[in-house]
This record gives sequence, structure tokens and C-alpha cells, in this order.
Amino acid sequence: MPDPPVRWIRRDRPSFPSGAGAPLWRLVDPVDGLDPVVLDQVEASLSAAGLLDAWVTPDGVWAPDRDGDELVIVPGTVPAGTGNLAQVLQPAEDAGSLSAAVLRILAGIGYTTDGPLTAPTCLAADGRWQTPAAAGRAGTATHGAELIGTAARAAARRRKIAELRAQATGFRAEFGQLAGEADQVSEQITSLRAAADQAPTDADVVAAAAAHTAAAGEADKASNTYRDARGREQEARRVSDAATGEVTRYAAENLLTTGEEQLDNLAGALDAAATASGGLRLALSAQKAAMSAVMAAAGRVAIEDSRVHEAASTAEDEAQAAQTADVNATLAEKSVDADAQQLFAQAERLERQVEEYGPSISASKREGLARSAAAGEANSTWQQRCNDLTAALERRDIAAAAWWVPVDAGLAAARNLTVPDSRDLDAALAHARTAADQLRPQMWPERLDEKARRAEAALSRMLGSSLVDLRTVLETSGGRSVITTEADEQHPLPSVTLIVDASGAQLDPADAIRHLQILVEDLSRTHDEKLHQMYTELLSSTFIDHLADRMKKVIKLLEVVNDVLRKHPTGANKTTLRLRRVPAEGQEPGFKILKALQEGSIESESAQQQIQLFLGARLREAQDAGLVGTEDWTDRLAELLDYRAWFDIVAQYKVGDGDDETRWKDLTRKVHGVDSGGGKVVTLLQPLLATLVALYSESEDAPRPLWLDEAFEGVDPSNRATMMRMLTDFDLDFLLAGPAPLVAVAQVPTAALWIITRAPAPADGVDLSLMLWAGKTLEQVPVGDYATRILTPRRPTDDAGPDLFTTIPETGGPAGPNHTGNDVGVPASIVAVDTGGPA
Repeated sequence: MPDPPVRWIRRDRPSFPSGAGAPLWRLVDPVDGLDPVVLDQVEASLSAAGLLDAWVTPDGVWAPDRDGDELVIVPGTVPAGTGNLAQVLQPAEDAGSLSAAVLRILAGIGYTTDGPLTAPTCLAADGRWQTPAAAGRAGTATHGAELIGTAARAAARRRKIAELRAQATGFRAEFGQLAGEADQVSEQITSLRAAADQAPTDADVVAAAAAHTAAAGEADKASNTYRDARGREQEARRVSDAATGEVTRYAAENLLTTGEEQLDNLAGALDAAATASGGLRLALSAQKAAMSAVMAAAGRVAIEDSRVHEAASTAEDEAQAAQTADVNATLAEKSVDADAQQLFAQAERLERQVEEYGPSISASKREGLARSAAAGEANSTWQQRCNDLTAALERRDIAAAAWWVPVDAGLAAARNLTVPDSRDLDAALAHARTAADQLRPQMWPERLDEKARRAEAALSRMLGSSLVDLRTVLETSGGRSVITTEADEQHPLPSVTLIVDASGAQLDPADAIRHLQILVEDLSRTHDEKLHQMYTELLSSTFIDHLADRMKKVIKLLEVVNDVLRKHPTGANKTTLRLRRVPAEGQEPGFKILKALQEGSIESESAQQQIQLFLGARLREAQDAGLVGTEDWTDRLAELLDYRAWFDIVAQYKVGDGDDETRWKDLTRKVHGVDSGGGKVVTLLQPLLATLVALYSESEDAPRPLWLDEAFEGVDPSNRATMMRMLTDFDLDFLLAGPAPLVAVAQVPTAALWIITRAPAPADGVDLSLMLWAGKTLEQVPVGDYATRILTPRRPTDDAGPDLFTTIPETGGPAGPNHTGNDVGVPASIVAVDTGGPA
């Protein structure tokens, strides 16, 4: 069906079939054997000219009161000898009474295959068209003709169904994707909430920030101090290296030794030489004084020998030097005469060398000792660094091996991280960096102990209430549970395994999810197949037929009721009521199905699909109710499929004559509340009486009783007369109870009035009197004393004694014309107490 116009508002068209008309495309079919290409071009041309969806009326004219806001096609004329549209189109088989109008329209539209357009309104097989106000050429639609002809409409419906199914499939896929994303977002929200719970307070953050600032300042100071110390160290090393080079150069140039051991030997030799020089000086002095010098030298030697023995434990070199000096002194003493001059010269030379090299040698020795200490300290530091490096390498290998434990456990795959093929150190580092970049939680600490604490807290939460809730849900299903295993040497990580079906197989969470997804897919497929089978059975069974039959009766009943109400307006302003069906709250889909049944379009594919969707929603609603028993579930489904709950009956009213639909207004509580008391009673009672008459009309021979107590209380005479006329017109057998003779009005032709009179106090009982209303007069009718006759006991013939009823005749006769039943004698009292008699 084409979409309604956009640039102007069109009325709501009557449903097809309707005697009021139909759109042109619905009333025509292609002639037998017409080329589909020609049909495609004809439909395109009619649409371009604005004629395809134009409304066809039985009389071929547009009537404002009847057609309203509508585009009506008016039959035209074509010149003699000109072809018309009847060459390619003909009235549809179901056009009914509109066939004649369709023929006039087709005959008034010119048609040619390839010639000129000669008629005022004309089409051509090549897409050309013209009207008195416009002309042009239309290309065929993508799928060709979609409206003219049953086959074209069926093909269009199939394409539309295919498009809708493809769209539904896309929506389902998109829903699945969005559901997955929603689950991920929910997990992220849960993680964020957990992280928020673990987040420090503002005071902790401020304190940590202050501590961090202070620590950063101290670190900067220490860094500057370290940098200055390193500079001084490097400058000292530079000076030391320069001094060492200068000493080495000087030693090389003067053939001096530079090794520590050689320096020690040289120092010892110099010391010995110095000692020998002293002895020589003494010997030279002794030369002047002959034997005194020798004796002085001998005493000197003795003194030196004593000192050497005293320092033997700590200065072995000095003792050896003393002995050497003693020997030299002895030799000098023996050869003092022959070599005195040579020894004195050599002593002076040695003495000068001692004076020259003494300070340099002492400084070099001190530098050597300092370098030895620094070398020892550096060696110790290097050894510590080697030990630290070895420990770090061991920790690195242990950490790399530990990294693959959660990866092998499937945690990386569960977090959508690609698992590398290689297991070397570089692969572990790269994979760990990737995990840190993608999975690092917010506010993740830097210290290992804080990381361990956070991990323990998260594990405790997972193994706490969440695990208990999961176990409760699984175990209530029977045969299902969750099992946790603590970490040990063989299993470095705690593990969680699930039993999710009756097989008892223990699966890790990832495998359990995949297994459940497979089960859900299988169950969904089986469920869909069963639902489709059930839909087919429902649609092909008597369900639709029964529903259609009941709806026909409902619609017929409403039509009868509304016809009765239409014939009986009330009040001086002739207010007319009618009943309408409207969708009940939340029952729009069911109401649409009832409307499709009413319009006769239930066999269309769109209606069938709509019924399937509706039934599916009702089944899911019954399933969602959580009913276990089959009977409970069936009863609930029966309630949901009760068509009477799909619509409500509302009352509408209009004032005065006329068939304009816009004059009908809803009879709301507000509108009803402002009416008079009598008007309210009439408004409420009139639809009830009309419905009662409609139900009684189903059986012509059935009685038509209506009993009302306190009838028309508070109703004004005008409305009361209206209601009495309705009761009479409806031919109801009514019984009215009230304080006044309600039926004694001109609208009632005949009626019987029974007047009930209570006995005077303190007597109990009532009396009845009958009056007849004959349209204009009210006459009293004598009533026999039936109570006396019925209450008189039967006496045996042989019993002639008196009894309680001796004053009452055996046979009660009718009372006289003036009998009112108000006698206070014993008979009246006796009649009154018999409450079970037919009187």
C-alpha cells in the first residue's frame, strides 16, 4: 500500500472492500497476456500523473461531505479513434459494484504504444504521460509494478517480507553485539566501582602528595650532592692519574722502579744507605781522633744493634738494615785508610740522592697506599654489584617463568590478549608490557607489597559473596555447582571450575561459557522450531476460525445495540448514544489482530507475521510468569489469549441529527458528571437496555424479563417518559418496584399495578390490591381471598368439633369491589402471616 501524502493531509480512507470507493490501483488488473514490461511502464506513468492512488467513487465525482480531504479521479473523454487504457487494464475481480466506475475511468484515459498523446489525459507504453495541467515521462521503478495486479502485489509483499526479515536479522545481530558491549560495560562499571571502593580518601591523597613532594625535594638535593661528589671524584681521579703519569715518567727517565714491592726494596736500601752514611760520617770523624772514632763507631753499632733487637718483631727490615750497616761499618773500619776518600765521596752522593728523592718517594708511597685502599673498595663494590646482578637475573628468570603461569591458565585469552608462540625472555617482557598497557587498573600502586595487597583484596571479594551467590544459583538448579582450589606447588594459581550441566564435567570459566553458549544456541534453535510449529498449528487450527466467529458476534451485537440507541435519542436536544470498541490498555497488538479479522485481511502475509509476533509475545509473557505446572501455565496462556481482554467498550454521544463523525464525543466521567440526576440515570441505563434487547433478540420465542427496584428514582418526568417509551418499544416484560405508579403514563399502553399495603401496627403482614392501567385510565381489579382458602386446613368428615377456623368459610370467595385487604380481624391477620403461599 502506498504511503499517504506528505505535503497535504488526507482523510483516513475506508477499508477495502467498501461501497464508498477504493484507490484505482486496488480496482484494476492487467489484461490477460500483458507484457510485464508494459505493465511496469503503465504503473509508473499512472503514479507520475498522480492517478495511481487516486480514489474511485461509485458516481465518479468528489463530494465534500462524503469524501472530505481526498483526491478523487473523475472520468474523462478521449477523441474518437483514440485508444484508451482499457487496452492494457481491466476491472479487478473483487471490484464489485465499482467495476462500472472503473470501466468509465479506463475509457476516459487515452493510451498509445508509440504514437502521439492526443487525449487530454493520456499514457504511452514508453512512459510518456500528460494531463490537462502537466506532462512528462516516467521511468519504471526498481522492482517494476508493485500495486496493479494480484501477482505484482504478492511479489511486492514477498520482497517487503524478505527485507523485513533481513532487517530483523540485522537487528538481532546488532542486539547481540550491543548486549555483549553492554556486558563489557557492566564489567567495567563493576571493576571501576571496585577500584573506587579501594581508592584512598582525600586526606590520604593529600598526605601522600605532600610526602611525595618532600621526598622529591630530598631526592633532588641528594642528586645534586651526588653529582657534586661525582665531579670531585672525577677531578681527584684526573689529578691522581696525572700525578701517577708524572711519577711513572720521572721514574722511567731516571731508571727508577715504580712497583710497590720494588719501592719497598728501594726504600729499604735507601734506609740502609742512610744508615751506612751516618756510620761513615762517624768513621770520618773518628779518623781525626784515631781510636776515639773507632770506639764511637763501635758504640754506635752496639746501640744500633740493641735497637734492632728491640724492634725485631715489628721492623725486620730495619734489623737487616742495622746488620748491613754494622757490616759496612766494620768494613769501613777495616778499610778506612785505603778507601776513605772513595767512601766519603760515595756517602756524599748517596746523601744528596736521599735528600733529593726522599719527599717524592714518601708521597708516592702514600699515594700508592691510597690507591690500594681505593682499589680494594672498588673491588668490593664491583663484587657486590656482581652479586646483585646475579640475584636480579635469578629474579628475572623466576618472574618470566611466573608470567606464563596465568597465561597458560587462560587469563590472557579471557582478556583478549594474543598469546605469543615463543616463550623466551623477550616474548615474556613484550607480552607483559602489552598487558600492563591494556589492563592496568586505575590508581595501581608501584610497590610490590601494595600490589600484593590489592590482588589479595580482589581475590577475597571474588571468593566471597559473589562466589556464594553463584554457588547458590547453580545448586538450586540441581547437579550444578562451582568448585574452588587453593594454590599449591603443582598449581601456582587458585582455580575455579564450574559444573554447568547434568554431566558433572568440571570446566574452567572460559570453557563453561563456551559450553553454555553452545547449549543456548541449541535450545534457542529448538525453541524457535517448536514455536514456529506451534504458530503453524495455531494458525491452521480452529483458533482463528473461532476468534473470527466470536468477533462477528461481538460486532453484530454492537451494531444491533447501536441501532437501538440510534432509534431512541433522549432529552429535548435529542442526545444519541453509541458504543465503540477501543484497544484496552497495553493490548494494541491484540486489537490490531481483531481489526484484521474484521477487515478480512487476516490471510495476508503481513497479518500472519503480525499474528506470529503477537502469539510469541503472549507465550513469552506466560513463560515469564514463572509458573511450574502445566495446568497453571496453560491457564495463564488461556487468559492471555482471551480476546475479550483485548478491547474495551466505551460510550460516545452526539447532540442533534446528522451523520457527521466529528460530532461524536466520548462520554467521559467529566461529561457525565455535569448532567442532571435524571440525565445520569438515563445515560447509564439506556446502553444497558439496548444490550439486553440485542441479547434477547437472539431468540424470538424467549421471554424478555426486566426487573428493576427503586426504578427511575430522582429522574425527571421527561426522562422518565423517555425510558418508559424505550421499555415499551423494546417489548420488555418489565417488573418495576417503586413508591409511585411509574407505569401510569401515556407511553405505556397497558400494565398491571400491584399495591402492597402494610398492616396497621402492631399487627404483622401485608395486603395486595391490583389495579389495571389501560393507557389513560387506572381501574381497580377485585382480588380473591386466596390466602384464606389456602390457609384453611382440611378436616376429617367425622370431626365435627369446633376449631380455630370455624368462623372462616370453607371456600374463600372473591372480595367485593370495595375490598382493600385492610381488615384488622383475625382472617386478615392469618393471611398476613403466611409468607410461603403463592399469594
